[in-house]
Amino acid sequence: QPPGVPEICKKSLNSCPVDGGLELFIIGKNFLKDTHVVFQETYDSVNADDPATELVGRQQLIAGTSALWEQSVLPDKEYLHQ
Repeated sequence: QPPGVPEICKKSLNSCPVDGGLELFIIGKNFLKDTHVVFQETYDSVNADDPATELVGRQQLIAGTSALWEQSVLPDKEYLHQ
């Protein structure tokens, strides 16, 4: 039977500092072996009252993306069970 759509049931963090240093645990189902996790900060999630941030946000929107930054990572395979 083919797997369904990946679904996150629980996660240990909702947000964290941009420089990292924390572990994120995700509990879910239907994750494939080549699953990767994408971390990003969107223009909507930052303080739009900051002129520098607003300028970057506008540039990103013009470029067709709402992400100020984005990083993709692979989960530890020892914790990824089928």
